[in-house]
Amino acid sequence: MDRFVEYVQKKHFQSDLFTDLTFGFANSSIERLIQVADLYAGSIARVFDPKKFTQRSREILDIIRPRVVSLEHWPPRMRGYVEPTESSEVSDEKIRIVSNRIALSYLEENYESPLADVRYRCETLGFLLFRLKNIAPGEYTPAHEIVQTINGITGQDLSDPQFRSTIIGPLRDYGVMIVSNSSGYKLVEGPQELSEFVVEVDRRLHPQLTRLAGFRDSVIDATEGEIDIFANHPSYLETAIHSIREST
Repeated sequence: MDRFVEYVQKKHFQSDLFTDLTFGFANSSIERLIQVADLYAGSIARVFDPKKFTQRSREILDIIRPRVVSLEHWPPRMRGYVEPTESSEVSDEKIRIVSNRIALSYLEENYESPLADVRYRCETLGFLLFRLKNIAPGEYTPAHEIVQTINGITGQDLSDPQFRSTIIGPLRDYGVMIVSNSSGYKLVEGPQELSEFVVEVDRRLHPQLTRLAGFRDSVIDATEGEIDIFANHPSYLETAIHSIREST
């Protein structure tokens, strides 16, 4: 409570230029407005909190809905998500919508999971969504900043390699559109970011596949075709290398 007083005084919150801000703390047992706030908060908890959920939640929601300006659920949920009907940048908007839809779907499906790795992914995704919508839209967030934040929330000590392999990788496997470059990570907002990510992936994969093709050719030549290192391995490798050679 003391820290909150310091915070308000430091920020100099006041409604106009002519009155000083005064505030204090009160007991809900004697303040009716606080009792009203408790009543609404407790009612909403009966609707959304799994630990307090009641079978009559729909009745509660129908009663309080006309008296509530808005409800914001965290983590964000797909329910009530409305797509814009018009946009001057249709292609950008469509990609932004699908990017948000996939991210919100993951959170809605997994934010109550007891699995530690899934929790880290949800915290990471929530952090990226918050950055995108409120802090730095259009900007990439450095990996170390995300890791530091997630470690602070979860009390764990994830390393950068663990972050990439247990968080970013599985989120992308699900379909969450997280792009990255030398500056960090972010959720996709438009086709330009996707195009840049394609270039980045190509920059990493093309040399590896070219080297692999060279190894294969050397072994085939040395063994007069008896040994093919691609035998018993996925056929897409040969297809990819063939495509690379055709394009050069």
